[in-house]
Amino acid sequence: SITKLPIIHRNPKHIKMKNPWLLTCTLCLLTAIEIHASTEFENLDKLVDEIMTVELDKRQVRGGAISIVIDGRLVLSRGYGFGDAAGANPVSADHTIFRIASVSKLFIATSVMQLVALGHLDLDADANEYLAGSGLQIPNTFGKAVTLRHLLSHSAGFEEAKNGFYSDKKDYPLTLTEFLIRFQPKQVREPGLLSSYCNWSSTTAALIVERVSGMPFEEYVLANIFLPLGMSQSTFEEPPPTRLAAKLANGVQIRNGEYIDRKFDYILSPAGSMSSTAADISKYMIAVLDADNEKHNRILDATSFDELLTPGIHPHPEYPGVAVGFIEREINNYRLFGHNGVVAAFRSLLTLDRTNRIGIFTVFNGNNGAAIADRIVESFYDQYFPSTAMADQAVSPGDYLDEFVGNYRPARLNVSTFSKVSALFSPEIQVRRSETSDLVVTSRLGAFHYVSTGGDVFRRAGGAERVAFTRSEKGDIAYFLDYNQATKPAIKLTWWEEAELHRAVLLISFVVFAIAIFYKTYKLNKNFASNKPVLITDRFIAATLLVLLVFCVGMFLSIDADGDAFGTGWSMQVLILLTLPVIGGLLTVFSGACVLADWLDNSLTLSAKIIHTMLVLCAITFLAVLYYWNALVWQV
Repeated sequence: SITKLPIIHRNPKHIKMKNPWLLTCTLCLLTAIEIHASTEFENLDKLVDEIMTVELDKRQVRGGAISIVIDGRLVLSRGYGFGDAAGANPVSADHTIFRIASVSKLFIATSVMQLVALGHLDLDADANEYLAGSGLQIPNTFGKAVTLRHLLSHSAGFEEAKNGFYSDKKDYPLTLTEFLIRFQPKQVREPGLLSSYCNWSSTTAALIVERVSGMPFEEYVLANIFLPLGMSQSTFEEPPPTRLAAKLANGVQIRNGEYIDRKFDYILSPAGSMSSTAADISKYMIAVLDADNEKHNRILDATSFDELLTPGIHPHPEYPGVAVGFIEREINNYRLFGHNGVVAAFRSLLTLDRTNRIGIFTVFNGNNGAAIADRIVESFYDQYFPSTAMADQAVSPGDYLDEFVGNYRPARLNVSTFSKVSALFSPEIQVRRSETSDLVVTSRLGAFHYVSTGGDVFRRAGGAERVAFTRSEKGDIAYFLDYNQATKPAIKLTWWEEAELHRAVLLISFVVFAIAIFYKTYKLNKNFASNKPVLITDRFIAATLLVLLVFCVGMFLSIDADGDAFGTGWSMQVLILLTLPVIGGLLTVFSGACVLADWLDNSLTLSAKIIHTMLVLCAITFLAVLYYWNALVWQV
């Protein structure tokens, strides 16, 4: 049985069960570190202190920690702010434990690579071979098997699986296998074609580690990564075990101008459930960067680490790729590897520079921490590895730029359920031509000009940042790629798919429905009062518009407060509301039939016929938009 194969280290459960104090003492002894000052990076501590002090206050983030390793040494390890809303627990880089969110995925990838090195797993074999008998089957929709390499590089072709990643229930009744089966996403593109971020894929890789090792994933990582590296303040357990629980920082949010502690959020996936300290993560960074040093690396051979950080998915020849878990990015012409993390009031970022043997890890307990993390890394490279200014060379005006123009929607999207509606209210990337023969790319980060470097690659005017475009088999522009978002490509939309158009349709429809209902109500009451007959067309149209108007108002009041972010599914209120468009659709059919009959009857005025026809067409257009966004109850 594959679940009985030997692993690198034995199950540590006997240590915890027989003598928990022995485990604690052993781990504490392994945490001893020496912090060396670096003479090559003058004023590094000052640079970090200034950014952290200013940015924490500016962005209303309660606390954070950082560790920087250079040449196999920890050169800076500091905590800032507080681990709670009240300010009672100052952050310590050595002792304050943070949720590190999706940086957890790097430990899934390392675990997989350990089993690959032992011959128990093959990165390029059909992943279903390791899931046989589990009840979970990865689809082969496009006639190409999904491999572990696909799963760990986010290139298995799955849509975003929104449901189920979090839970607000302490005793959620699903095993890891049951969780993956229940929330399995649809495969929407060929494996290996494109990297689009997917938590479900990484979680499946963690399940494969469990099945092949015969150990729960959190115990496997403890035995084979945390213990060998002396990461005594790290765990995948939720909540952390008793010996660590008191050190855990709270997620802190801002509400009415005050800091508020967030309750502990259970993350039902190893893809984001790890908790650790900045000092502990530094040991992992050193192990990766100093793979040839047996003193620092006791978890994986250097050759395997090379494969772990070798990009296998390149959507564009000049575009940063995605390796086995590690995501490549570019700053000041340096290729960096790492991962960021975003989860309920925690933000983290791990960055490795193999060329200069530098690792930077930052973690925060506030929603705006991601901006601080990026600022730290960018400022570090601007200070010590500045880029050379590049002269802009504008291309000649012409049709060349026209094919890039359009709106692009992030590919990380659920397209098969009602969760798709989130994209309706999310900003799309807009690419337009400017008057100076370059492209203007507008996103949530702002509007920037990009000049052509030839072909499908463009560089920001006056800077080094780049974007690229890829083409379909027919040669048409298909995807937009940001060089620093390797797992977040965006799909080019046709004009009728653009969210701005759909929002306009919904708004206009709402206004038309409201005005028409007011008028129809007035007319019906007037006819009743005067004992005049009421046309059946008026009755059906009034009923149709009333149902659709109630849907609009109900969704406006419900969708923002409700949702599936905590894995409990849509509420009964939302499900009932999603039945209204179905009822409205049936009424629209009857209304349309009545309008058609009216056109064949000369008893109705031309203006009445035109108004009724326009109202039915408005209802049809409204329902078509709802269908596109999976807002009918059977699409939920």
